[in-house]
Amino acid sequence: MPTPQHAAAVLEAEETADRRTSYEVALAWVKAFRRDRGNADKKPSCFISYAWGDPGHERWVERLADRLQNADVLVTLDKWHNPPGAAVSRFIERIAASDFVCSVGTPLYLRKDKTQNPDPVVQAELRLIKSKLMKRDGVHDTVIPLLREGTLREAFPPLLQDSVFIDFRLETDFFVRLFDLMLTIHRVPFDNEMSRQHRDELVGASGRKSRTGFAKHQVHVSLADGSARYSRRH
Repeated sequence: MPTPQHAAAVLEAEETADRRTSYEVALAWVKAFRRDRGNADKKPSCFISYAWGDPGHERWVERLADRLQNADVLVTLDKWHNPPGAAVSRFIERIAASDFVCSVGTPLYLRKDKTQNPDPVVQAELRLIKSKLMKRDGVHDTVIPLLREGTLREAFPPLLQDSVFIDFRLETDFFVRLFDLMLTIHRVPFDNEMSRQHRDELVGASGRKSRTGFAKHQVHVSLADGSARYSRRH
């Protein structure tokens, strides 16, 4: 018989595989929905704003970027598109042209905003995000806060603290949150029957983890004028 530690590891691997499978099925439906809608050829674009300094967090952000690209999203990530020697002005143009900005909130990210950073890319990035947040709802709502670590006030600049966010703090909820992000970026209605069905399946796959000691964490979403609204319930 396996030890309790080994049994827990096996259960964790099985449940991670279940969650990944449920997500891939849901993602295939999103792609089919876009084909039926007639705009599958026009991929939405997304710029990811985050803080450097923690190798583990940087790997997580790159993993998120990989998932977004697999979901037919054109991702702009500084590690990929602003290498040494690249033109800063061209990179900034890519930021401004993105349909969405995903701001990954951590305490380091808040310090990035508070510090008078001499890096022109950092300053241009933060100016752009703040300018979008101060515009009308249609533009404001293209900035999507993703809370990765800490609380809302510990992880985001003041202008983002008033925005609803997607909670990525629990790794067991990663695929549920990722599906919410996919629906938002692809502008798929959350009240669509199949959207709800796939999300319920993902929540169920994530919730099964509670029997090994992790609490359930749900996000309820509604859609208005193509913009997502999130509220948290523990």
